Amino acid sequence: MMDIDRIYDLVALRIITKNADECYRVLGAIHSFWKPVSGRVKDYIAQPKPNGYQSLHTTVYCDDKIVEFQIKTKEMDEEAEWGIAAHWAFKSASNKNATRIPIDPEKLKVIEKGQYQGLKERVLAQLGEFHQRFPMKSGLSKEELRTKLPPEVDVKLFQILINELIQSKKVVLERDKLRLPSHQISSVDEKGLVKRVEAAVLKGGLKPPSPKELSEEWSEREEEVRAIFEHLVHEGVLIKIKSEIYFHRIHFENLKEELVNYLKSHQEITTPQFKEMTKASRKYAIPLIEYFDQIKLTLRLGEKRVLRGASQSHEKKLL
Repeated sequence: MMDIDRIYDLVALRIITKNADECYRVLGAIHSFWKPVSGRVKDYIAQPKPNGYQSLHTTVYCDDKIVEFQIKTKEMDEEAEWGIAAHWAFKSASNKNATRIPIDPEKLKVIEKGQYQGLKERVLAQLGEFHQRFPMKSGLSKEELRTKLPPEVDVKLFQILINELIQSKKVVLERDKLRLPSHQISSVDEKGLVKRVEAAVLKGGLKPPSPKELSEEWSEREEEVRAIFEHLVHEGVLIKIKSEIYFHRIHFENLKEELVNYLKSHQEITTPQFKEMTKASRKYAIPLIEYFDQIKLTLRLGEKRVLRGASQSHEKKLL
C-alpha cells in the first residue's frame, strides 16, 4: 500500500479564490477531474486550525503524478503568511511593560500599545453592533468587518488583530464568519416576527408601515421589530429607501418596471405624475423618486425626471 507521507516529489499548487464559496466549487471541480487520495481531503475553512488557519487541502492522483492543492481566499493566504507576526504581537500585547506592538518585524513597523488596544475594542464593538442588528446571522465576514475599521488598518494589521482576538477567545471564527462568543443565533423566531413583518410590509404595498408603527400596533419592543426589518433588508426581502421607510422588493420592482416603461414611452415624468403612479402620499412618493435618482435609474432635470441613459438625447431635443 502506498504511504503518501513518504512521497517527497509531490507537485503542490495553491489556488486563490475570491470567496469561501468559490473555494468549495473549485474543490468540487478538481475532484470531478481527478480521484482524491483517501484521507487527504481537509476542510480547514469549516473547521479552522487553533491558530485561525483556513484553507481547503486535497491530494489527487493526476496521471502519473500526485498533486496537492491548497485552495483559499486571498485573505486566508495573507493570514497564513502573517500568522507568525500575529504570534509576536500577541506576546507583546501580553507583556505589561511593552509600549509598542510589532506589526512587521522585518520592516520594523510598530503600533502604540494603547492604539492597538483601542482597535481591538473597536472590532469587538463592531461585532456587537452587527449581532444586535442581525440577530439571525451567524456572524460578520472578515472582508466586511475590515471596511468598518479606520483606513490605516491595512491587511497585515487587520490579520494580527483578528488572530490575537481568536487566540484570546474574545472572537470566534466559524467558516468565514466572525462572531462574539456570547452570540447565539436566533434561528427560531418564537414570535413569528419575521413572517409577520414581511406580511405587513407586503400588504402595505407602496404605503408600508414603519418599524415604530408595527411595534406599537403589536405591543412589541421597537428595537426588536427594527432588527427584523434590518434582517429582511440584509436578506434582500425588503428595500430600505430611507430611515423608517422600507418597501417589499416585489412592490419596489413592480414600480421600477412601471416607471421605466412610462419613461420609455413619455421620455419624462413630473413629481405629481409619479405620485399619481404610486397612488401614495408625498411621504412615500418623494423618497421613492429620490431613491431612483440615487441608484442612477433616473436623472432629475429641473422639475422632471428622465431615464439616466436617455438624458443626453432628451437634452438635445430640448435644445
